[in-house]
Amino acid sequence: MPENGPTDYCRVAAELFLCKRLAILGNQGAGKSTLAEKLQDILRLDYVDVEWRPGDETAIRERMARRERWVVDGDYGLLDLADRVIFLDFPLTLCLWRATKRAVYNLRLWSFASPGVLVQIVPKTLKLFGLLTEIFTASSRPCPGTASHWVPDGHTITFTSPKQVDALLEALNSQKKSDK
Repeated sequence: MPENGPTDYCRVAAELFLCKRLAILGNQGAGKSTLAEKLQDILRLDYVDVEWRPGDETAIRERMARRERWVVDGDYGLLDLADRVIFLDFPLTLCLWRATKRAVYNLRLWSFASPGVLVQIVPKTLKLFGLLTEIFTASSRPCPGTASHWVPDGHTITFTSPKQVDALLEALNSQKKSDK
């Protein structure tokens, strides 16, 4: 997204209010789910947390094609059904930091009084290292967090920093308030 000032964010916000279906892409730790939840409230879309398993592509696609209004956080073979694709093309270091921070936060939620929790520490730590490796590996693809064949096109809105996303959310909230 070009950084030409607030008018660009206002224009993009106006376009998003016309959308019925949005897909948010990006590396793990970029903030896809957080943005999807915020857009759900602002744009009055249904946030669909797609539970994907290999081989489910056709069923997911059919189910989502029947839905009128949605926002998803991921590439599930639905990009051609989306009115707009938002691509969070954030730096690798930021995604790694956010994923690590999330894992540590989740660790703090554990009940260490439970005897079974100690047994889970090693597998959970290995899972975190696997996640960080996956993020690092995905960053070498042209568009991290997406299917390897996808590249941004004319209906893609690309953000390269959280500040740009914040500016968009501010523009969306301003337009939402002025429409009331």
